[in-house]
Amino acid sequence: MGGYGLRGRTTVEIVVREMGKEHLDDVVSLWRLMMEHVESHDPYFRMKLGSDDKFRSYIISHAGKEESVVYVAQGEGKVVGFINGYIKENPPVIEPSHVGFIDCLVVLPEYRRKGIGSRLMSEITAWFEKGGLESVELFHNISNQEGEAFWPALGFALLISRCTG
Repeated sequence: MGGYGLRGRTTVEIVVREMGKEHLDDVVSLWRLMMEHVESHDPYFRMKLGSDDKFRSYIISHAGKEESVVYVAQGEGKVVGFINGYIKENPPVIEPSHVGFIDCLVVLPEYRRKGIGSRLMSEITAWFEKGGLESVELFHNISNQEGEAFWPALGFALLISRCTG
């Protein structure tokens, strides 16, 4: 397992593992941080009242299922990032019939640009490949400048534009 230098501190060991119940509060906090960031850049995406509880139920429903996975990245005794994804079925007229879908990837701001997001992507990509999937898809908000740089650096390209009116 590789460590990542953190702004002048000694190298920190990052461990990536499947989410357990003990990680749930940290994952919900990270999700909230991401949503607050998204809301600040694009008012289209607003959290509903009770969103934390709804997300908590949602992520619990994905953890431990055969067709979905949630990974956490831990360093310095805390969860510093997480990713979740699932096997998505395409319409019956499209090949491939199933793809891996990245639902959410979040890394604490002070741990970004340290390779942790890429490491989480490597873990989930390996999980998708183990399931026989050859393609991975995701949505990201174009107003998220970090995402606009991150995803193309990993080889992702724009495929579909989603418009609102």
